[in-house]
Amino acid sequence: MVLGMLLTMEWIDGVLTFVNLGLAGLVGYVASGRRARQSEARAARSAAVTELRVALRALRDVARRWGRSPGVLDEDVRAAVTEWDQVLELHRHRLPHEMSAALRSVRSAAGEVFGISVLAYVLPQFEEAPLVERDETWQDLLVEYVGYVLAHLGRWGDGDHRAGSDVLDFDRWRQRRSAACGEAS
Repeated sequence: MVLGMLLTMEWIDGVLTFVNLGLAGLVGYVASGRRARQSEARAARSAAVTELRVALRALRDVARRWGRSPGVLDEDVRAAVTEWDQVLELHRHRLPHEMSAALRSVRSAAGEVFGISVLAYVLPQFEEAPLVERDETWQDLLVEYVGYVLAHLGRWGDGDHRAGSDVLDFDRWRQRRSAACGEAS
């Protein structure tokens, strides 16, 4: 009887050890899979942020130099805006809603500066539309807003999740900026 109990206890210990090892392996497998997915998501977010920042910087550079530097042609403006639109469409699904809205509103801000020709990517009939007459105020606002968005995009890409949700679209940013300038005057 004692021998039977010892054999039963050894058998139960063996089963429990096997179950523990199986559970530990399963937990490790699940955890490593999650880490791998998180690592892939971080790498994809980093690549998206890098491409978005490059396209935004190019757009900001063209906006800054347009009409002030003889080397910037209308085609350069259209190319920068089209590149921006294409990169944004490629990566928009990776962005938080507020960041996506802010980045889409860069197009609206560019429209204020350059006119309807910025819609050439979306509506090809505007591809050859002339750019509007230059307005330094709107041009400076676009350059400043793109700098603001670049800062938020960079912080979000570095892991500051709040930066992706507290970024303002162009219209709200402009209203806040105007209110702040009104208070300072």
